[in-house]
Amino acid sequence: MSYGRGAEGKVLVLEAAQQDGKRIGRIRLRRITDVSGHTLEAAIEGMIAPGSRLRTDGWRGYNGLEARGYSHEVIRQETRLGDNLLP
Repeated sequence: MSYGRGAEGKVLVLEAAQQDGKRIGRIRLRRITDVSGHTLEAAIEGMIAPGSRLRTDGWRGYNGLEARGYSHEVIRQETRLGDNLLP
């Protein structure tokens, strides 16, 4: 996976934003070492209560979330960054 121009030497951060109606509620950030399923699942478990509904892009690292007790909805299949970002 390519992280884009200028990504070398930067850290990865997982962002979880709570949906509050049409607005964004609480935001949680967690520094992660990589975007593997194991790393993402562990970070999510530390930030979000099981049973919560998670809406993500189609990155395969999120595939194990339902097995960990989350409701998982892929709202955008594309994983490439650009104009087509998550709401």
